[in-house]
This record gives sequence, structure tokens and C-alpha cells, in this order.
Amino acid sequence: MKIQAEVTLYDLASLRGEYDPETAPKAPYPLKFVKGTHWCSVSEVTDLLLEAGFVDLKYVQTLTRHPRYSDDQIEQPTEGYDKGDYIVIQGLLATSSLRSSQEALVSVLPCFWSYRDIALYHRDALGSNANKIYVDWASVYLSEDYAQLVEKLRRLVDRVCDDFPYERLKPPFLTASRYEYMYWDSVYNIESWPV
Repeated sequence: MKIQAEVTLYDLASLRGEYDPETAPKAPYPLKFVKGTHWCSVSEVTDLLLEAGFVDLKYVQTLTRHPRYSDDQIEQPTEGYDKGDYIVIQGLLATSSLRSSQEALVSVLPCFWSYRDIALYHRDALGSNANKIYVDWASVYLSEDYAQLVEKLRRLVDRVCDDFPYERLKPPFLTASRYEYMYWDSVYNIESWPV
């Protein structure tokens, strides 16, 4: 596992206990969420996926603008990974470095799976949403490509975890699921934190 040398916007906010108003986006993640998150670099996630047996990885990047201006206009995802923002996968680093690859895989599954299920649940409401940036973002999780990605990950978990002790897989899956719930709950309630 590579050690990330860069201090990201969110790492810095977590250390300071507040966001820098000159660099933060208009609606940053709540600090409570940020403090429990490891912001993985693309190379960290790539290494883990390759170790897990994924091949022919393809990358799509977004959030290539300065964070403060990222909400000002719609940015279409583009191929590659050298300009986009970091990937957020809660619990991946600790689980993958201290536990088995099977436990690491089940710790990322709730993130992928929940985005797909939430998108499907809200599919009808998306058509009447006036926020084009949100609609474009949420539509990714309704795409056939994303559905295939989630299904591939579920099949991989089923295959590599078939003879692995269930009781060791349950805690990382449930913990990651709880983090996903906390994230979506804070988004739904538009949580903000006084400084």
C-alpha cells in the first residue's frame, strides 16, 4: 500500500477542525463524516483492485476544477485519472492493510451497491429534479455500465468469499453499510457544522 504524501483539502479540514473558506467548495462534506474517512489516492485503489483480481481497469475522472468552483458549472466525466479528485472509500485502507483481501472486498461493496439501489429507488423523481448537475451525477448510477460494475463486484465477492468464514466478513460489511447510511443521512438532512 502506498502512503499518500499529499494532504488533501479534507485531510487538512479534519486536522484543523474547520474548512478554509478560500479553498473549500460551497457545500463540503460535514466535518463529522470527514474525520472518520480515509481519502484514498487513485494508485491506492488501483493496487487493491489489481490485488483482488480485477483486470483491464478503466478510469473516469471528474472534479478537475479547484474545489471552491466545482459547483459553478456542469463538468462531464472524462477518461483518465491524472486530473480528477481523489476516490473516497470508507474503511478500505484499514480493512485491506490489516485484514484479508476478502474482508477488503466486502468493505467496499456497500458503497457501490447502495449508490445503485438509491438511484433506482429515486429514478422517477430524477426526471423532475431541476438541478442539472445533480441529475447528471445521479444518472451515472442508473447507467448499464454502473449496473454491470456492481454486479461484477457482487459476483467477485460471492466467488472469492465462498469458503471464507462468514463471521469474519459480516463486521466489515456492516460497518461499511453503517458509514454509507451516516453519509446519506447527513446529505438528506443537509447537515452543517458550526465552527
